[in-house]
Amino acid sequence: MHLDGSIYIPRWAPVETEAELITHERAHGWAVRRREDANEADAWWVTVHLTIPEARLGETNPHVSAWFQGVCEEAHDSITFAMLSA
Repeated sequence: MHLDGSIYIPRWAPVETEAELITHERAHGWAVRRREDANEADAWWVTVHLTIPEARLGETNPHVSAWFQGVCEEAHDSITFAMLSA
Protein backbone atom coordinates (compact mmCIF):
# COMPACT_ATOMS: atom_id res chain seq x y z
CA MET A 1 0.00 0.00 0.00
CA HIS A 2 1.30 3.46 -0.92
CA LEU A 3 0.75 6.10 1.77
CA ASP A 4 2.06 9.67 1.60
CA GLY A 5 5.18 8.72 -0.33
CA SER A 6 5.91 5.69 1.87
CA ILE A 7 5.59 2.09 0.81
CA TYR A 8 4.01 -0.30 3.28
CA ILE A 9 4.71 -4.02 2.88
CA PRO A 10 2.34 -6.20 4.90
CA ARG A 11 3.96 -8.36 7.59
CA TRP A 12 2.40 -11.46 6.06
CA ALA A 13 4.08 -10.88 2.68
CA PRO A 14 6.82 -13.43 2.01
CA VAL A 15 10.31 -11.90 1.81
CA GLU A 16 10.77 -13.22 -1.74
CA THR A 17 7.87 -11.06 -2.94
CA GLU A 18 9.21 -7.75 -1.60
CA ALA A 19 10.76 -6.60 -4.90
CA GLU A 20 7.57 -7.04 -6.91
CA LEU A 21 5.44 -5.46 -4.17
CA ILE A 22 7.74 -2.43 -4.00
CA THR A 23 7.72 -2.08 -7.80
CA HIS A 24 3.93 -2.40 -7.81
CA GLU A 25 3.46 0.28 -5.18
CA ARG A 26 5.89 2.55 -7.03
CA ALA A 27 3.71 2.08 -10.13
CA HIS A 28 0.76 3.43 -8.14
CA GLY A 29 2.86 6.39 -7.00
CA TRP A 30 4.00 7.21 -10.53
CA ALA A 31 0.40 7.12 -11.77
CA VAL A 32 -0.70 9.48 -8.98
CA ARG A 33 2.15 11.92 -9.61
CA ARG A 34 1.42 11.90 -13.36
CA ARG A 35 -2.28 12.40 -12.59
CA GLU A 36 -3.13 9.28 -14.58
CA ASP A 37 -6.55 7.70 -14.24
CA ALA A 38 -4.98 4.34 -13.42
CA ASN A 39 -6.52 1.40 -11.59
CA GLU A 40 -5.09 -1.68 -9.89
CA ALA A 41 -4.81 -3.61 -13.14
CA ASP A 42 -2.89 -0.73 -14.74
CA ALA A 43 -0.44 -0.75 -11.82
CA TRP A 44 0.12 -4.49 -12.27
CA TRP A 45 0.80 -4.03 -16.01
CA VAL A 46 3.37 -1.36 -15.19
CA THR A 47 4.87 -3.75 -12.61
CA VAL A 48 5.17 -6.51 -15.22
CA HIS A 49 6.83 -4.22 -17.75
CA LEU A 50 9.24 -2.78 -15.20
CA THR A 51 10.11 -6.21 -13.82
CA ILE A 52 10.91 -7.69 -17.21
CA PRO A 53 10.89 -5.22 -20.09
CA GLU A 54 9.98 -6.74 -23.45
CA ALA A 55 13.57 -6.39 -24.66
CA ARG A 56 14.73 -8.62 -21.77
CA LEU A 57 12.21 -11.45 -22.13
CA GLY A 58 13.81 -14.82 -21.47
CA GLU A 59 16.33 -13.32 -19.04
CA THR A 60 16.07 -13.98 -15.33
CA ASN A 61 15.46 -11.08 -12.97
CA PRO A 62 17.21 -12.18 -9.76
CA HIS A 63 15.27 -9.63 -7.71
CA VAL A 64 11.85 -11.26 -8.08
CA SER A 65 10.41 -14.64 -7.20
CA ALA A 66 10.46 -17.39 -9.81
CA TRP A 67 6.66 -17.42 -9.67
CA PHE A 68 6.39 -13.72 -10.56
CA GLN A 69 9.03 -14.16 -13.24
CA GLY A 70 6.70 -16.73 -14.83
CA VAL A 71 3.72 -14.40 -14.48
CA CYS A 72 5.65 -11.67 -16.29
CA GLU A 73 6.59 -14.01 -19.14
CA GLU A 74 2.96 -15.16 -19.48
CA ALA A 75 1.67 -11.60 -19.37
CA HIS A 76 3.99 -10.55 -22.18
CA ASP A 77 2.88 -13.59 -24.21
CA SER A 78 -0.78 -12.71 -23.61
CA ILE A 79 -0.46 -9.07 -24.63
CA THR A 80 1.56 -10.02 -27.71
CA PHE A 81 -1.14 -12.54 -28.70
CA ALA A 82 -3.89 -9.95 -28.17
CA MET A 83 -2.04 -7.38 -30.25
CA LEU A 84 -1.40 -9.83 -33.11
CA SER A 85 -5.03 -10.98 -33.05
CA ALA A 86 -6.51 -7.46 -33.26
